Amino acid sequence: MIKNLKYYLFFLLVVLSVGCSCNHTNEIKKKAEKIPVELKIVRFEQALFENKQNLPLLAKQYPQFFNFYCERILSIKSKKDTASYWNALAGFVGNHDIQGLYDTTQKYYRNFEPYQKALHDAFQLHKYYLPHENIPTIYTYISEFGYGAIPSDSMLGIGLDLFLGEQYPYYRSPQIDFPNFLIQRCTPQNMVPSAMKVWANYIIKADNQHRRLIDRMVEQGKILYYLDKVMPDLNDTAKIGYTALQLQWCEWNSYKIWEFFIKHDLLYKSDMMEIGDFVNDSPVTPGMPPDAPGNIGSWTGWQIVKKYMNENPKVSMEALFNEPDGQKILTESHYKPKKK
Repeated sequence: MIKNLKYYLFFLLVVLSVGCSCNHTNEIKKKAEKIPVELKIVRFEQALFENKQNLPLLAKQYPQFFNFYCERILSIKSKKDTASYWNALAGFVGNHDIQGLYDTTQKYYRNFEPYQKALHDAFQLHKYYLPHENIPTIYTYISEFGYGAIPSDSMLGIGLDLFLGEQYPYYRSPQIDFPNFLIQRCTPQNMVPSAMKVWANYIIKADNQHRRLIDRMVEQGKILYYLDKVMPDLNDTAKIGYTALQLQWCEWNSYKIWEFFIKHDLLYKSDMMEIGDFVNDSPVTPGMPPDAPGNIGSWTGWQIVKKYMNENPKVSMEALFNEPDGQKILTESHYKPKKK
C-alpha cells in the first residue's frame, strides 16, 4: 500500500511538473507572437536554374549570397572577370545530374510554406530570448551534398539536397556513401532544426583560450539548449540526432557517462585527436559500451547547461552565449548526476 502510494505521488509530481512547464512555454509563445519578425526567404536555387542562361544578371540581383555561394559552397575560386569563373558555374547548372538533383528538390520543396512558418516561429522565439541578435535572410540552394546549412554575416543558407529523406538512393551511392547515422538525419523534418543549430553555433561567443573538452561540451550544450527554447515542441531525439533508445541509454547512464569523463581525466584535455569523438558526430563513442551513441560529450554538455540555467534563473540566454568558460558554467551548475 505504502509502495503504491509512493509511485502515485511520484507520478503526480511528474504530471504537475510537465503541466507547469507546458503552461510556461505557452505563455512565452504568446509573448513571442507579438514580436514583429520579417523573415526573408530567397529561393536561390530556383533563381539560379531559371536564369542559368544569364548568370551575370543573377550576380547583380543577389551580389552578397551569389559570391558566397560560388566561392564558399561550390568552391569556384576564380575571379568573376575571368571566363573560367563563369564556365565553372555554367558547367555546374548545366550538368545533367545536377539538373536532376534540382528537379528532385523541387518535388519536395516547391511549396516551402510549412518550413517558412517553422523558421518564422523559431526566429520569433529567437528574438524573444536574444533581442539584440539580428535575424538572417534565408537562402535555399543545392550544393551537390556539400552543406546542409551554412551561415555568414546576415545570411543563413540551407542546402535542400541534404534533406531529401532516408530513402533517397544517392545518399547510399558509392560516390557519396553517407554513414547510416547521418542518413537518418537527412529528412525534411530535420531541415529547420539543423538550420537553427547552425545559426546558434554561429552566434555563440567562443575564444581560442577556452578549447578544452569541457568548453566544447558546454558550447554544444548551449546549441541544444537554444533548440529547447526556440523549438520547444521538437522532440529531444531530433535535437541531438539520436534514436529514442540512444537517448534513453544516455538518460539511464548519465552517472556512468560522467564517471567515464572524470576517471579518464578528459574534461581539461584540448587535443582534438583525444577529445573530438566526444563532441562530433559519430556512430559510437570509443571506450564506452556499444550501446553508447556518439557525440556523448554534447549530450552531457546539454545537461550541464540546462542545470546551470535552472540553478541561475536570472541568467539570460544572451549572457549564457557570451560566457565562453565551460568550467565556470560547470561549477555554477552543480552538475553531478546521481547513481541509478
